Amino acid sequence: MHFTPTKESNTKSLRGRSVLSVMKSGSSRPILIEDVLGQKYVVKLRKSLSNPYAAVSDFLSLRIGFELGLPIIEPRLIHIDEQMDLSCVDAEVRDIVLKSSGWNVAYPFFDQAKDAPPQYLMPSKPFFQDLFLLDVFLLNIDRTHHNTNILMQNDRFWAFDYETSLNLVSVFDSKCYEDAPSVWRALRENPLFFTYTPEQVHAFLAHFSDINIETILAQVPASWLSLDASLFKIKMAAKYRDLCQNSRFFMEILSKMTALDIESAEEKKKRALDNRRAFEEQMKKS
Repeated sequence: MHFTPTKESNTKSLRGRSVLSVMKSGSSRPILIEDVLGQKYVVKLRKSLSNPYAAVSDFLSLRIGFELGLPIIEPRLIHIDEQMDLSCVDAEVRDIVLKSSGWNVAYPFFDQAKDAPPQYLMPSKPFFQDLFLLDVFLLNIDRTHHNTNILMQNDRFWAFDYETSLNLVSVFDSKCYEDAPSVWRALRENPLFFTYTPEQVHAFLAHFSDINIETILAQVPASWLSLDASLFKIKMAAKYRDLCQNSRFFMEILSKMTALDIESAEEKKKRALDNRRAFEEQMKKS
């Protein structure tokens, strides 16, 4: 696999000065913030994320991928509070900002970047293959043809948005997502999907030994955690090391994914319609 050595991580925390606008795309309604030094960041407010563990999942996934040298946006931590200038946003957004006071995940803002459509993602390229293997490692099911979660600017690409990395979320809710057919299907329908070999898997996992997971975990704000911080670090570090040493997990997931039949858009539409009709019939009988 082709990894690019990362620059030294910039983990210094930021402090927000003003909210400039609301980013209209994205279910988590990210906002554009200017920090006290005049730099712009896209911030995903904790109280608008998809689940209670989303901030932890997103930050850890991004940090791991970035430090591996993959084409991933470097995550930062930004502190927001009621002293920020909120005059540019409406009352609803101000309310979410204030409810999210404290530390939030921030991405550097790339002014000319835009969402990468599926046709620009070529799984034959090594760095896209690396991103897909990271998706499998994390059980990241949010990358779809409708929402690639990859930015592009000229010939550069950056992956982002790892709120639903189920292998990390499982540390909090103690569920086994790797056995869920819906997860296999989501990975199979990932726009970066390619059929990889055991040799590629072993080569990919070999790079994870260079990551100091304890250093990364130390950056997670205690306010994000629903359990004791020291217990969280122990459990998450153990989960990470287990994944790093388990190439069999990758190959089993691959086998399950490739065994699935991929539905066409028409088939998906028909299945959704059939499910709706069945539900309506059931409601009539009840």
